[in-house]
Amino acid sequence: MTLSEISDKVTHSTGHAERLNRPFGACYRDADYIREELVAELTAALCGAMLGFATTPREESAAYIKDWLAEFHKEPTYLFDILTDVNRAARMISERLACEQEPAPPGAIPAEAA
Repeated sequence: MTLSEISDKVTHSTGHAERLNRPFGACYRDADYIREELVAELTAALCGAMLGFATTPREESAAYIKDWLAEFHKEPTYLFDILTDVNRAARMISERLACEQEPAPPGAIPAEAA
């Protein structure tokens, strides 16, 4: 699995009801499913840029381009709404990574030794 694919999966996890509560869609290619795929694709790219690794669009994402464009035409605020969710997901991921990288307090037992 590539870093792009991992970033995509991590992004999907941020949409869970107990996190950012994004709708995932009831079935393949419904409007919510298509929207979530765009959020994941853009968030993975943003996180890759923030963390210093290159991301490449996934081949299956090309199949959604027509659907994304149709949504852009139907709803003028679609892209703004998507980018709002991308920002929230990227912020959640970066905050979680920052927490994981905080130095342990003096005298703390390393997790692998516990």
